[in-house]
Amino acid sequence: MERLTTAQLKAIAPVSDKAAELFMPYIYKYQGEVNTPIRFAAFLANVLHESGCFKYVREIASGDAYEGR
Repeated sequence: MERLTTAQLKAIAPVSDKAAELFMPYIYKYQGEVNTPIRFAAFLANVLHESGCFKYVREIASGDAYEGR
């Protein structure tokens, strides 16, 4: 499977140049562990969604809404 390029990432999501530069090494690190293109697409979609396209690196919610379930 080919490595994702910064240009491809920027075409997929509204990611700033700074964020792309900062997070691409981590994407490369874990891309090798995802063994199919479909799984990589799911991995990338989840990472982009959960991080707000790399705007957030820490959990926003405290989790209190899930307590007592």
